[in-house]
Amino acid sequence: MEFGSLKVAKNGKSQSVAGIIENVNKAREGFYARVRDVRVGFGIMWIIQAELRSLGYKGLEWGFDGDGDGDGGGGGVDVMLDLLRGRLGRDVRQLGMIVK
Repeated sequence: MEFGSLKVAKNGKSQSVAGIIENVNKAREGFYARVRDVRVGFGIMWIIQAELRSLGYKGLEWGFDGDGDGDGGGGGVDVMLDLLRGRLGRDVRQLGMIVK
C-alpha cells in the first residue's frame, strides 16, 4: 500500500484509488438498480393483490388488515419481511397463475 503514489495492492495487482472508487460506484449503481426493480415489482404485486381482494377474490391471503384473524397474513410488514428474506418467489408464481 502506497498512499503517496495513490496505489493500493489487491491480490498482487496494483490499483489506483480512482480505480477503486470507480469499482465502488459501479457496485453502488448496480445495487440501486436492483433495489429499484424490486420496489417496482413489489408495488405491482401489492396493487394486483389489493385489486383482487376488492373484487372479492381470495388472492394470496396476505392479510392486509393485520388483525391476526387467521386470514393468512399479519399485514404488510410480514410480506415486506418475506421480500427482504427472498421468500416471495412462490407468491409471484401463484399471483401470476391467479391473474391468468
